[in-house]
Amino acid sequence: MNRKNIIAIIPLVLIALLSSCINDDSTEVEYYNDAAITSFTLDKVDRTIYTKNSKGKDTVYVSSLSCGGYTFSIDQNSGRIFNLDSLPTNMHINKCLVKIYTKNSGYIYIKNLNNDSLKAVMETDSIDFSVPRTLRCYANNGAWYRDYVVDVRVHKEAEDSVYWKQKADNADIAKLKQMKAIHFNGKVLAYGEDNGTYKVFATENTDGNSWKQLSLPETSYLSMTSDGNLLYALSADAKLYGSIDTEQWTEISQNTQLKTLVAASRTEIYAMSTEGKIMKSSDQGATWTEDNLDSDAGMLPEKDFNGITTASITNSDIDKVVLIGNRNDTNNPTSVVWSKVVDTTMPSKTQAWMYQEYSEGNRHQAPALESLCVTTYNKGLIMIGGDGLGTVRAQAFDRILFSYDNGQNWWSDDRFYLPQNMKSSKTSFALVSDSNNYLWLLCGETGQVWKGHLSQLTWQ
Repeated sequence: MNRKNIIAIIPLVLIALLSSCINDDSTEVEYYNDAAITSFTLDKVDRTIYTKNSKGKDTVYVSSLSCGGYTFSIDQNSGRIFNLDSLPTNMHINKCLVKIYTKNSGYIYIKNLNNDSLKAVMETDSIDFSVPRTLRCYANNGAWYRDYVVDVRVHKEAEDSVYWKQKADNADIAKLKQMKAIHFNGKVLAYGEDNGTYKVFATENTDGNSWKQLSLPETSYLSMTSDGNLLYALSADAKLYGSIDTEQWTEISQNTQLKTLVAASRTEIYAMSTEGKIMKSSDQGATWTEDNLDSDAGMLPEKDFNGITTASITNSDIDKVVLIGNRNDTNNPTSVVWSKVVDTTMPSKTQAWMYQEYSEGNRHQAPALESLCVTTYNKGLIMIGGDGLGTVRAQAFDRILFSYDNGQNWWSDDRFYLPQNMKSSKTSFALVSDSNNYLWLLCGETGQVWKGHLSQLTWQ
């Protein structure tokens, strides 16, 4: 018998054997016509790691990361497979081993990247998931199939890293002197003096490229603060105004004792008086009284005022207010920090302002920096500033300082840095955070606008 005849007989023999098995009363083979992927899991995937060695030099190596803990959701209606929690950055998802389970032992094929041809998937296959891939699940009777699109999601930003994006330069912001910034009602406001006139410009949280000049009740010296409901503005002649929309202003009161607004909790607003004391209003600025201190008022800040309010993480009814600024004494190497605990539901329990005196030998004091600027971020406080004042040897913007304890101690945090291409006046700039966990850096003289964020705080 020649070779061709042998080859032709082989399929017939196989069919005969299969038939004999089916006819055997002791064996029953059942086939199904339903097709579904019931589980999809990534096995180990390589990742490039960027770090520093013991000598501080940049080092790169590749490590294998077990991805079994990243759950993949399977939407049977839309035929989508995806991971809700994205994989870390720098994953080699172009070479993935996968484990796929199907209903009733169905068969899995993957569609070619360049055409519609299919290839059976084996557990030992290395598959490229750098782009969405189509899997086809066949029922074990071969008559039915269902397609799934697999989307392996990977973070584009490394965890615990700050990213800055530069917006369009703004000529109006470039002209502002003594610049300050505040966040209110979904907007970032920059205000300051321009050729003897005070001006305010605003941009939406989601923008940053276009700024609109706002109307002001007066154009003399202005300071601002907000309790979350109203935006307050105090003019040079001690008139206090309020606005709910930054467009329309209402005069609230006039008190010649007031010099500048410095802070606000949800139930109180605070101002420095012409005599260097802290004044308080509990009725949205209608009336004012001198607030209580636990130490000598001679240690209150005299310039570069920064008022920051955060809600307690243990009691949502409690506000923590921190007041940070500089003294006029150039021999003082530190800025001064005061704090206050406000019970928004029981005013009688509200505490006096406490002076946070640095202990002897404390190496983490807040330095006295020109035009000191502080804002809240990531459950703490961030500080930047111009050149060091008096005996402080510091260059403008050489680092960001972070405090986790309401200003008592300040640390350099490797995660936080200013943009490499930042250019600004050393005396007119502003740093403020918004409600979406973004930082805004506004630069005098150059008009640069930067929007930054700590990666994991803005992950969706």
